[in-house]
Amino acid sequence: MSVLPDLSIAHPFPVFAPTDVKDWDRCPMYRQLKKEGRKPRDEKWTPNMLLGTAIHAGLAGLYAGLLNPVTLLDMALDSGYIENDEWPKLALSKLAKRGLNAAIELEVMRGGVFIVADASIGYCRPDLVFRRDGHLYVVDWKVSLKLDHRYEAARLAEFDTDHQMWHNAWEVGEYLSEPVAKVIVAQVVLTPRCHASTFEIVITPERLAFWLRGAKRLWEDMEAERVGVRPLAPRFSSCHGKYGACSYVPWCHEFGGDAARANVYYE
Repeated sequence: MSVLPDLSIAHPFPVFAPTDVKDWDRCPMYRQLKKEGRKPRDEKWTPNMLLGTAIHAGLAGLYAGLLNPVTLLDMALDSGYIENDEWPKLALSKLAKRGLNAAIELEVMRGGVFIVADASIGYCRPDLVFRRDGHLYVVDWKVSLKLDHRYEAARLAEFDTDHQMWHNAWEVGEYLSEPVAKVIVAQVVLTPRCHASTFEIVITPERLAFWLRGAKRLWEDMEAERVGVRPLAPRFSSCHGKYGACSYVPWCHEFGGDAARANVYYE
């Protein structure tokens, strides 16, 4: 949903998409198995990702001036919904539409001029880019199915040093040849009470350069692994976390990475 002619960027050093970096930083083995599409055969479907995708689609259509945002939301739900007894599609549609309305009421682009929504710029895909009072802004929508209000402020504050936010600011600025002033994280919480709030990250040249120094080191390590200079290695510290065990613990620790044996458990 772009008004820009060419969104590709050539960089003089290896660069990886923020989602790739997030997965690799968690564990290189996790990233590789996820890219291969491996998942437990008994994995239970949940609507979390689909709800986010649907709300993103509606918002992108709204700001780009395309189809009715509710129509785009319903289209996204229809294409990704899997029949199940716990999450009826009608209930998810109502929940997503409440989230869409809460996000719209934030008016994040008030007084601004639209540039692009939901389009790849180099290795990133910002949800919304606009200009206001001569400054560039990047918006990133985050959707949570459930979040206790006691933890909302802390969750938003974590984005201040989030790799994806800084990557978006850097690459959008590179493409448009002007610095991004702020990244606005717009968080939509669907339950127990549907509402939305924002958190602004001020992008200074000094912090951006500091981030880039660390990002280049990450990308160099990932590139060394990609070309075979460095072997693919696990990160044991990520096998168990605050949300439980990694879904690939059996693959790595029970089946020893043997795909033939692991296929009885994984698709």
